[in-house]
Amino acid sequence: MSEHYIVRVFESELDLITHETLGHQELETGGNLFGLFSHGGGPTVFLATRPAGDVHKTATSMSLDPEVTRPLEELAWGRFGVQFIGMWHSHHWIGLMEPSSGDRERTRRYAERHHRPQYTEILANFVGTRGDRKSTAVQLTPFWYLDARQLTRAETVIQVLPGMSPLRRALGDVKVEPLLREALRPPERLPENAYRLAASRGTPSSPGLSGWRRFLPGQHAGDAPAEDFDEVADDRPEDTPPPEEKTPDEQDKASEPEGAGKQDGPAEQDGAGPAHPTLRPIPDLTEYIVNHVEPVTRRLGGKFEVELQPGGRDELFVIVSLKGGHARLMIRAGWDGDRAVATQCRVEDRRSYLDWPPGQGGRLTFELGEPLYWGIRQLERLY
Repeated sequence: MSEHYIVRVFESELDLITHETLGHQELETGGNLFGLFSHGGGPTVFLATRPAGDVHKTATSMSLDPEVTRPLEELAWGRFGVQFIGMWHSHHWIGLMEPSSGDRERTRRYAERHHRPQYTEILANFVGTRGDRKSTAVQLTPFWYLDARQLTRAETVIQVLPGMSPLRRALGDVKVEPLLREALRPPERLPENAYRLAASRGTPSSPGLSGWRRFLPGQHAGDAPAEDFDEVADDRPEDTPPPEEKTPDEQDKASEPEGAGKQDGPAEQDGAGPAHPTLRPIPDLTEYIVNHVEPVTRRLGGKFEVELQPGGRDELFVIVSLKGGHARLMIRAGWDGDRAVATQCRVEDRRSYLDWPPGQGGRLTFELGEPLYWGIRQLERLY
């Protein structure tokens, strides 16, 4: 299986997402995605919709109207055989370039409830200078869940299919209710370079990657209703009370730790404690990588390759090598309850190895950058 999945999207639908996002600089907005899956499993998006009807928007959350999403799904499936395959929503200027923990929990519950492991998401973020319309663009990032029940994602890119979606063109001749017409309203003419495309990274446990993830700098027609995704986004801090009362079933599931019931790496041995006495379980592996590991490793530049391997709930192995070189640097990283730390570091080649820390006995943990940059100097010396 390829390390990359392609989300194919018609140009008209990317224009709609961009146009809707540009109209909401301070509030979240979003809609549904309708399409089909290829033989290889990748999705093709034929239709993206706008919010319409009784829609609730805040800076960090939004909900759609089930009285609109339900007939939209019935129309797409009953008349054209095109199914609900996911959703898109914006994070406008809040700076969150990945699905939030609330987004992921909602996706996981949906996949479990309806036995729909494959799921497509497109995230829209503003990039550029805030307040400067000439420099502002909408960044569109696809996320493709191979198994949304386990929140397992593949590395994903968008392929643009030129022109207007044939589904959108056909819907232009269909008489629908005013609210549905608003949800299907085509985009207006966009300024040049109004959007740009970004790729997303997979989770370390993606099938086909043998538990590794290379750090790259810089199925069937369903009975799973789209209206179950009316609560499109909830990106508030995790300790913020929910805006609506949840059912007992949802409350039970929401109280579980993020990623409960799954493992992102090798299973812990029964009775074994943390791999290091100062470490605590990493609360969210994706956020840990994005917020703590990548900001440090991306400074290394293009001549280095970085790979990540989860080590159970408590550790992440960061492996760095020079392109074309034989030596490698391996760092054992973890979480001490407040920050990302390193507990062990080794540089090794075919004949010898050298361990960190040199002459710093007594310390149990280190800032991640300390052994990393020490190890980089050793790699360059051995090259």
